[in-house]
Amino acid sequence: MRHYLLVLFSLLAGAAYAQQTPIDSLQAALAKATTDSARVMLHCQLNEHYFLSDPPKGIIHGLKAEKLAAKIKFKIGQAKALNALGISYLIMADYGKSLEKHLQALKLRESMRDTAGMVASYINLGNVYFKTHDQGRALKNYLAGSVLAEKVSDKLGLSRIYNNVGSFHENKGDYKEALKYFLKASKLKEELGDTRGWAVTLEHIGVVHMLQGNARKALPYLFQALRLNEEAHNSVSNIGTNRMLAEAYLSLKNYEEAMRYARQSYEAAQSIKSHNEITVSAGLVETIAETQGDFKTAHTYLQIVGAHSDSMYNEQADRIREEITAKFETEKKELENHRLRALSENQSALLEQKNLVQGLGIIAILLLSVLVIVLYLGWKRMKSQNLQLGNLYVQVQNQNAEIGLQKDAIAGQATELQIQNTKMEQANAFKSKVLSIISHDLRSPLVSIKMMFNLHQRKQPGEVDMKHMFWLLEKEVDVAMNMLNNLLVWAQAQMEGGEIHSEPVTLHELAHENLALLASQAQGKDISLVNNVPAFTLVQADKERLNFVLRNLLSNALKFTYPGGQVQVLATLEQDEVVLAIQDSGKGIPDKYMSLLFTNRRFSTVGTCNEKGTGLGLLLCQEFVESINGRIWVKSKEGRGTTFFVALPKAEVGQVIETV
Repeated sequence: MRHYLLVLFSLLAGAAYAQQTPIDSLQAALAKATTDSARVMLHCQLNEHYFLSDPPKGIIHGLKAEKLAAKIKFKIGQAKALNALGISYLIMADYGKSLEKHLQALKLRESMRDTAGMVASYINLGNVYFKTHDQGRALKNYLAGSVLAEKVSDKLGLSRIYNNVGSFHENKGDYKEALKYFLKASKLKEELGDTRGWAVTLEHIGVVHMLQGNARKALPYLFQALRLNEEAHNSVSNIGTNRMLAEAYLSLKNYEEAMRYARQSYEAAQSIKSHNEITVSAGLVETIAETQGDFKTAHTYLQIVGAHSDSMYNEQADRIREEITAKFETEKKELENHRLRALSENQSALLEQKNLVQGLGIIAILLLSVLVIVLYLGWKRMKSQNLQLGNLYVQVQNQNAEIGLQKDAIAGQATELQIQNTKMEQANAFKSKVLSIISHDLRSPLVSIKMMFNLHQRKQPGEVDMKHMFWLLEKEVDVAMNMLNNLLVWAQAQMEGGEIHSEPVTLHELAHENLALLASQAQGKDISLVNNVPAFTLVQADKERLNFVLRNLLSNALKFTYPGGQVQVLATLEQDEVVLAIQDSGKGIPDKYMSLLFTNRRFSTVGTCNEKGTGLGLLLCQEFVESINGRIWVKSKEGRGTTFFVALPKAEVGQVIETV
């Protein structure tokens, strides 16, 4: 089956806000409107109604609404008009104008702190970037919209974002992940009664099944989308839906049905006069006719494809030519006005001078001439002196500036040296602490292992004694390996010069990866692991250092949790930072040990199943958290469990396909 573009009009979520008032009723209401603000909103409704049937007419009403709203300084109406125009231009495949209008709408909504409107603008901007194949900016805008939608519990916005994230994965070829998001979006849209939006998602589900080579499974979803679009009088969206049905039947070799739906798509595209849609639909009819051996029909529609492709090119060329001509004419008019003003000023000056000369006599002219000469000589002498003084002043200023720069440079170097010395002292102190731990704790398991070998050489123990010895040996080796792993991570950080690779990190995925690594250990103690981190939670951090911290805190939680207990990871957004929590239902930390945590006094206790530790992991966790601008603390109640908290900076996402 041929690869095809997803239907643009199925991406329209903004249509969900349009009232389904008949056009004649809206026109009558517009004629009777008594205020400009009411006229703005009625023009916007007419735009939204037309962009599902006749986008060019909708653009006319959108432009009227934008102009009138700007004139009366009606920001809400102006933002709504800009949003509707952006959608109309997107339908007409004029991506440059669409992007311009949506950016203007977002700026207005940010100035008004209109959160729901900002969600809509971020989604629509993502759609424009998605259609222009700028996937990075598209995802950035969708994520920004999701953060705001979750903040205000905007289920409609979330349903559209789920739909667009599904489209993003579909575009990458990750069809399993795409279906997961589309099904979540479909459930929300059905609950909210969003008929058009539900049709959008159902069509995407059908498309994914087709891309997986299962056209028969796609048909029920496409027919349901077709029915919903007809109920909502969404004839524009059915251009694409009919085209998808034609593609499905073509892959099933049912050429008669394929041709029927392809022709319906072409006829609907003609009704809205969209060169882009006519080109795509005519191309599909040509393909089906050629497959059937009907080369006459194929040739006819091939000519239609060529004609409308040329029309799209000519329209773009005409628009560029008009814009350049308008700009040239404007600049030409400004230059002419400037020349006329200068000429007028010169003529006025000449007239004044002539009147002055006529009013004065010859004597006055002679006296004036003498005075002018005297003044000229004095002015020339004064100008020479001022020039010398100016040169001296400039030299003094330059010297002062150079001295100031040297002082600033010396002060900066001194500050930098002081900072580096402080960091070196801290690093040396921490290295000494680590070496002290290694010298004490790494020697202990090695000594135990050596003693067991000596005992085995002197005496042949029985099977029971051997099992017990090997069990002890395994515990000692586990302690040594854990210490060596932590030591290797710390040593790697030191060899890299302490360089921090700060980037946005998705906490939910990071928690999922570490819980999966510890699953077997948890299963051995019959402990359940739960990931309660929200899906779109992002922090700004070094991923590897944060990964080490999370893995150590989870290991500690498993160590001190009784069999049958639970360990869970949570995250909450608090102002400009995200607080990550690792919570267990274990034995808790006694009060006498709480004051020793995160200090130079290291200690280690055994776990609920006599697991041993070294205390090195928690020290490294503290150093790594502080190195990525974070904070770490703990709350615990003996016998009721422990929770470690890590506060990290929230990642800024300026923040996959559905319009609002």
